[in-house]
Amino acid sequence: MKKNKFKNRNKISISLLIPIYNEADAVPKLLKKVENNNIYKEVLIIDNNSSDNSFNKVYEYVKKNKNFRLISQKIKGKTNAILKGIKNLNKCDYVAMIDGDNTYDVDEISKLMTYLKDYDVVNGDRISNLNYLKSLSNNYFHYYGNSFITKFYNLMFSDNLKDIFTGLRIFKYDLIKKFFFFRSGFSLETEINCILKLNRIYVKEVPINFKERSGKSKSKLNPIKDGLLIMFCILTNFISYFPFKFFSILGAIFFATSIYFFYFPFKEYLMFNYVYKIPSLIVSVSLFVISLLAFFSGIILENIKKIHFSIIRL
Repeated sequence: MKKNKFKNRNKISISLLIPIYNEADAVPKLLKKVENNNIYKEVLIIDNNSSDNSFNKVYEYVKKNKNFRLISQKIKGKTNAILKGIKNLNKCDYVAMIDGDNTYDVDEISKLMTYLKDYDVVNGDRISNLNYLKSLSNNYFHYYGNSFITKFYNLMFSDNLKDIFTGLRIFKYDLIKKFFFFRSGFSLETEINCILKLNRIYVKEVPINFKERSGKSKSKLNPIKDGLLIMFCILTNFISYFPFKFFSILGAIFFATSIYFFYFPFKEYLMFNYVYKIPSLIVSVSLFVISLLAFFSGIILENIKKIHFSIIRL
């Protein structure tokens, strides 16, 4: 577990990242609360090429608050928006992220900050609070889909997180500046967790309140399409970050299958001193060769990954 040396809470500086996409109805309510909570060194709002009036509504707040900044990211995808925000951040001690749909209570950030004395990363956990289920009373598919994908992620990465898709997080500044993402879109949360797991950084989850979207604010998530895409991203992230583990498992499956097909011609040879099931023998040998190729591919890709991440850390 990585811990950090915590400064006096009144002396630490924290910046807030808010990615938005077509949240003209919700983001003013969120920014009003942020405006009344004077704990941020900087509030950076990233408009992800919204087609509604979000940009103009945010700009009204930026004009009134010297610590508010608004930037635009034309390339769509939450990951692209966050990456641009990170790139444009001024130096601080910690960085908080919150979705711009006003479903998270900004005051919860203060609760998360109390854990920064022991952890470099603190996540808000919606799942442990029954309010999350109540807020999705009209769409249980989101809740159970979230639960299923979280379990799938935990299985793949041997983790024990409760809410991998939370939109409220706090990171140590020096840590988040080192992040390097391979993918975009809704896979951001998944890849953040993968990076932290790879670097053996423990994530503290703190139960938070979650409320239903209000007004005209609508979720941009397609439960089926994006759910399948996220699961695919989890699998590809697993291959990217743990290639030896993946190809070793794959190789073991091919090897076991080759043994199964080899059994019948081998049994024939012992009984009749001749092999009649030639196709089974060919399949067995082919699968055995594939299992060796998978195993050695895993070794090669694991070393390439280590070199790649060493370069990134430089």
